[in-house]
Amino acid sequence: GGDIRFKDNGTNFVTFSSSATTGSVFTSGSSSVFITPDGHNSIVRLDKSSTSRGARFEYSTAGSKKWYQGLSDSDHFSSGGDEYFISEDFTTPRFIIEPGGNIGMGMLPNISSGASGTTVLTVSASASARNALLELKGTRTADGQINSYVRSFSNSGSTPITDIVSKRGASDTVGSLELYTSNTLALTIDSSQNATFAGSINTTLSSTGVIGDLRNTNASGYGLKIQATDGSSSRYITTFNDKDDNMKARIYGDGSATFGGNVSIGGSHTASGILDVRANSSKVGFGTDSSADFGEIYFGSGVAINFAHETNDNAGGIINFRGYDNGTSQFRDLTIMDGKGSLVAFFDDSTARMYW
Repeated sequence: GGDIRFKDNGTNFVTFSSSATTGSVFTSGSSSVFITPDGHNSIVRLDKSSTSRGARFEYSTAGSKKWYQGLSDSDHFSSGGDEYFISEDFTTPRFIIEPGGNIGMGMLPNISSGASGTTVLTVSASASARNALLELKGTRTADGQINSYVRSFSNSGSTPITDIVSKRGASDTVGSLELYTSNTLALTIDSSQNATFAGSINTTLSSTGVIGDLRNTNASGYGLKIQATDGSSSRYITTFNDKDDNMKARIYGDGSATFGGNVSIGGSHTASGILDVRANSSKVGFGTDSSADFGEIYFGSGVAINFAHETNDNAGGIINFRGYDNGTSQFRDLTIMDGKGSLVAFFDDSTARMYW
């Protein structure tokens, strides 16, 4: 029932004692304890009697317990009782590993599916007004080599469903970022902040806001540049479809364009006719003989006005077929001048006479 002591030259070196409240106590007169095997493994074994009991090391300073480390008790952390933990108390584990490998920091691991799942890993700054920083530092030194990545798997899959890959550039301060989905490269952001997408970019907006706001604040910079894969008319640079996915406008690789409706240039108005071009008070209108607004037309040098370009036969053209508001209620006279303000010919449409 008493203590067991080992002495060296009369000095207490090791003491084993027992207590009804603290259990067996091992006291060493030295600042360290060594276990030296004789050709075998060094093992310190702590054997729990059940999951409702713990097996741990406790670290103290001047008799005050500071840290605990070992296998949990099922009464602690609401755990199953066989987790490995490091903690300052038995309420909040600072670090804990479940059987199977799930890791928790500050809480038990909770791996669940769907948006309602509990956070698996949270990195939080311990002081106010501080950033939460997670560093991944690789040891590669060559240009283009992977230095770190974050990889995600599904519950039972062996192939990653997503990868976020960081690659080193030409120096220790230059790098690029790659995003993989379904084990295939989807997005690359190079060291100059240029982004390259491997697939289509689809954006859906349910509000009245702007889908995209692209700006270049450099005075010599570009706006939006879209480049064709080649210059053939069979490849289009871009296409615009309506809500029912019907093509309304398309620009081809050879520079030609096709529009599926009326076109307005120089104003925010709805086009009056197939082509409606306006600048200040000037207006150019082209349309069919039943629906068009006509106004002043200005041409550059060397311009000819020809009729029936695609008719391989004798044909004609009409001037002033309609008048006010695209109707026939008012006459329209025709004057032809010589470019110097002098009359060449005048057609009085109300009297059906011509003067020159």
